[in-house]
Amino acid sequence: LQELMAARAEADATVRGLEDRLRSEREEHERLQQRAVEDSRKRHMDDVDRMTARIRELEAQTAALKRQHEEQLLDKRAEYDRGMHERAKDLSDQLAGMSAQSTARIQELEAALMAKSNELEKAQVTNWVEHDKAMQSKMQEQSALLEQETKRHHRELAAQAEHFQQSLEEVNS
Repeated sequence: LQELMAARAEADATVRGLEDRLRSEREEHERLQQRAVEDSRKRHMDDVDRMTARIRELEAQTAALKRQHEEQLLDKRAEYDRGMHERAKDLSDQLAGMSAQSTARIQELEAALMAKSNELEKAQVTNWVEHDKAMQSKMQEQSALLEQETKRHHRELAAQAEHFQQSLEEVNS
Protein backbone atom coordinates (compact mmCIF):
# COMPACT_ATOMS: atom_id res chain seq x y z
CA LEU A 1 0.00 0.00 0.00
CA GLN A 2 2.86 2.33 0.82
CA GLU A 3 4.40 1.56 -2.54
CA LEU A 4 1.10 2.37 -4.25
CA MET A 5 0.79 5.59 -2.25
CA ALA A 6 4.39 6.51 -3.13
CA ALA A 7 3.76 5.66 -6.79
CA ARG A 8 0.55 7.71 -6.73
CA ALA A 9 2.37 10.67 -5.12
CA GLU A 10 5.12 10.37 -7.71
CA ALA A 11 2.50 10.17 -10.50
CA ASP A 12 0.66 13.20 -9.05
CA ALA A 13 3.95 15.14 -8.90
CA THR A 14 4.70 14.14 -12.50
CA VAL A 15 1.18 15.22 -13.60
CA ARG A 16 1.57 18.57 -11.78
CA GLY A 17 4.98 19.03 -13.39
CA LEU A 18 3.50 18.26 -16.82
CA GLU A 19 0.53 20.57 -16.19
CA ASP A 20 2.93 23.36 -15.13
CA ARG A 21 5.04 22.76 -18.21
CA LEU A 22 1.91 22.72 -20.45
CA ARG A 23 0.69 25.98 -18.88
CA SER A 24 4.13 27.52 -19.38
CA GLU A 25 4.24 26.33 -23.01
CA ARG A 26 0.74 27.77 -23.65
CA GLU A 27 1.73 31.12 -22.14
CA GLU A 28 4.88 31.20 -24.29
CA HIS A 29 2.82 30.25 -27.35
CA GLU A 30 0.35 33.08 -26.63
CA ARG A 31 3.22 35.57 -26.14
CA LEU A 32 4.79 34.49 -29.43
CA GLN A 33 1.42 34.67 -31.19
CA GLN A 34 0.77 38.18 -29.82
CA ARG A 35 4.24 39.32 -30.84
CA ALA A 36 3.70 37.93 -34.37
CA VAL A 37 0.42 39.85 -34.64
CA GLU A 38 2.06 43.06 -33.43
CA ASP A 39 5.00 42.60 -35.79
CA SER A 40 2.65 41.99 -38.71
CA ARG A 41 0.58 45.04 -37.79
CA LYS A 42 3.72 47.19 -37.55
CA ARG A 43 4.99 45.96 -40.95
CA HIS A 44 1.61 46.73 -42.48
CA MET A 45 1.59 50.26 -41.03
CA ASP A 46 5.16 50.79 -42.26
CA ASP A 47 4.03 49.71 -45.75
CA VAL A 48 1.09 52.12 -45.57
CA ASP A 49 3.42 54.94 -44.49
CA ARG A 50 5.82 54.18 -47.35
CA MET A 51 3.01 54.13 -49.90
CA THR A 52 1.58 57.38 -48.53
CA ALA A 53 5.01 59.02 -48.73
CA ARG A 54 5.39 57.83 -52.34
CA ILE A 55 1.99 59.24 -53.27
CA ARG A 56 2.91 62.59 -51.69
CA GLU A 57 6.23 62.53 -53.52
CA LEU A 58 4.48 61.92 -56.85
CA GLU A 59 1.98 64.67 -56.14
CA ALA A 60 4.85 67.06 -55.35
CA GLN A 61 6.63 66.08 -58.58
CA THR A 62 3.47 66.75 -60.57
CA ALA A 63 3.03 70.15 -58.94
CA ALA A 64 6.69 70.96 -59.63
CA LEU A 65 6.31 69.98 -63.28
CA LYS A 66 3.24 72.17 -63.58
CA ARG A 67 5.06 75.13 -62.01
CA GLN A 68 8.04 74.53 -64.29
CA HIS A 69 5.75 74.47 -67.34
CA GLU A 70 4.12 77.74 -66.30
CA GLU A 71 7.51 79.35 -65.68
CA GLN A 72 8.74 78.21 -69.09
CA LEU A 73 5.70 79.75 -70.77
CA LEU A 74 6.26 83.03 -68.94
CA ASP A 75 9.97 83.00 -69.81
CA LYS A 76 9.23 82.35 -73.48
CA ARG A 77 6.67 85.16 -73.52
CA ALA A 78 9.12 87.58 -71.90
CA GLU A 79 11.88 86.49 -74.29
CA TYR A 80 9.57 86.97 -77.27
CA ASP A 81 8.50 90.39 -76.03
CA ARG A 82 12.13 91.50 -75.57
CA GLY A 83 13.05 90.16 -79.00
CA MET A 84 10.13 91.92 -80.65
CA HIS A 85 10.92 95.15 -78.84
CA GLU A 86 14.59 95.00 -79.82
CA ARG A 87 13.73 94.11 -83.39
CA ALA A 88 11.26 96.98 -83.68
CA LYS A 89 13.84 99.35 -82.14
CA ASP A 90 16.56 98.21 -84.56
CA LEU A 91 14.29 98.66 -87.54
CA SER A 92 13.21 102.09 -86.30
CA ASP A 93 16.88 103.13 -85.94
CA GLN A 94 17.60 101.95 -89.47
CA LEU A 95 14.66 103.93 -90.80
CA ALA A 96 15.86 107.06 -88.97
CA GLY A 97 19.30 106.62 -90.64
CA MET A 98 17.62 106.60 -94.02
CA SER A 99 15.87 109.94 -93.40
CA ALA A 100 17.65 111.46 -96.37
CA GLN A 101 15.44 109.40 -98.64
CA SER A 102 11.99 110.53 -99.51
CA THR A 103 9.28 110.64 -96.85
CA ALA A 104 7.08 108.49 -99.01
CA ARG A 105 9.67 105.72 -99.04
CA ILE A 106 10.02 105.87 -95.24
CA GLN A 107 6.24 105.67 -94.78
CA GLU A 108 6.14 102.72 -97.16
CA LEU A 109 8.86 100.90 -95.20
CA GLU A 110 7.16 101.62 -91.86
CA ALA A 111 3.88 100.21 -93.15
CA ALA A 112 5.71 97.08 -94.35
CA LEU A 113 7.41 96.77 -90.97
CA MET A 114 4.13 96.97 -89.06
CA ALA A 115 2.51 94.38 -91.31
CA LYS A 116 5.45 92.02 -90.85
CA SER A 117 5.45 92.61 -87.09
CA ASN A 118 1.75 91.75 -86.91
CA GLU A 119 2.32 88.67 -89.04
CA LEU A 120 5.18 87.53 -86.80
CA GLU A 121 3.12 88.19 -83.70
CA LYS A 122 0.20 86.16 -85.09
CA ALA A 123 2.58 83.35 -86.02
CA GLN A 124 4.13 83.44 -82.54
CA VAL A 125 0.72 83.39 -80.88
CA THR A 126 -0.14 80.36 -83.00
CA ASN A 127 3.13 78.73 -81.92
CA TRP A 128 2.32 79.52 -78.26
CA VAL A 129 -1.10 77.97 -78.58
CA GLU A 130 0.35 74.83 -80.18
CA HIS A 131 3.13 74.67 -77.59
CA ASP A 132 0.63 75.20 -74.78
CA LYS A 133 -1.61 72.44 -76.16
CA ALA A 134 1.36 70.09 -76.39
CA MET A 135 2.45 70.91 -72.84
CA GLN A 136 -1.13 70.48 -71.55
CA SER A 137 -1.32 67.12 -73.29
CA LYS A 138 1.97 66.11 -71.70
CA MET A 139 0.72 67.27 -68.28
CA GLN A 140 -2.49 65.29 -68.78
CA GLU A 141 -0.46 62.20 -69.70
CA GLN A 142 1.71 62.66 -66.61
CA SER A 143 -1.37 63.26 -64.49
CA ALA A 144 -2.98 60.10 -65.89
CA LEU A 145 0.18 58.13 -65.14
CA LEU A 146 0.24 59.53 -61.63
CA GLU A 147 -3.42 58.65 -61.17
CA GLN A 148 -2.77 55.12 -62.43
CA GLU A 149 0.18 54.73 -60.07
CA THR A 150 -1.88 56.12 -57.19
CA LYS A 151 -4.72 53.70 -57.95
CA ARG A 152 -2.23 50.83 -58.17
CA HIS A 153 -0.76 51.83 -54.79
CA HIS A 154 -4.25 52.03 -53.32
CA ARG A 155 -5.06 48.56 -54.69
CA GLU A 156 -1.83 47.23 -53.24
CA LEU A 157 -2.64 48.81 -49.89
CA ALA A 158 -6.16 47.38 -49.99
CA ALA A 159 -4.75 43.93 -50.84
CA GLN A 160 -2.25 44.22 -48.01
CA ALA A 161 -4.98 45.36 -45.63
CA GLU A 162 -7.17 42.43 -46.67
CA HIS A 163 -4.24 40.04 -46.25
CA PHE A 164 -3.49 41.56 -42.86
CA GLN A 165 -7.16 41.25 -41.85
CA GLN A 166 -7.18 37.60 -42.95
CA SER A 167 -3.98 36.99 -41.01
CA LEU A 168 -5.53 38.58 -37.94
CA GLU A 169 -8.65 36.46 -38.33
CA GLU A 170 -6.51 33.33 -38.70
CA VAL A 171 -4.46 34.27 -35.66
CA ASN A 172 -7.57 35.09 -33.63
CA SER A 173 -9.22 31.82 -34.59
